[in-house]
Amino acid sequence: MARGDVTSVGIMLECVDGFGRTTRLKPNAMKCNIFMAGVEEPDREEILRMCGFRQGSLPTRYLGIPLVAARLREADYGVLVGAISAKIASWPRHTLSYAGKLELIGSVVQGMECFWLSVLPIPSGVIDKIETVCRGFMWTSRHPPIAWRRMEVWVFGT
Repeated sequence: MARGDVTSVGIMLECVDGFGRTTRLKPNAMKCNIFMAGVEEPDREEILRMCGFRQGSLPTRYLGIPLVAARLREADYGVLVGAISAKIASWPRHTLSYAGKLELIGSVVQGMECFWLSVLPIPSGVIDKIETVCRGFMWTSRHPPIAWRRMEVWVFGT
């Protein structure tokens, strides 16, 4: 984060360069974006020239989490639901015991949810979708032997 003027960005880039000399790590200009708001066009062009990064725009994703200018909508959480669905689809559904399924759901799905929750809240509608995916993996019949709400206590401790 820097003020949107050439001097501030120059100081920031000197710090990044100093870090690079010390650690031998440097940003990859092909993978980096710079985001600017309220910066006048001449300053914008000079900043882009100085840093060598592309100008990014919102929405984008950082570490898999969507970043948007406004509040996230339920549809923006499709990435999370899709990632959980893909992970669960890769597991051997018919060869695992109930305990094995329970352990996978508890450790992997809860880990993915916790990662997202460390950054932003997850709406209840999204949690319901995740529960539906987990329920579908856990029970192969339409009449499960145990209610999902009871399973949540074992899986998620709620």
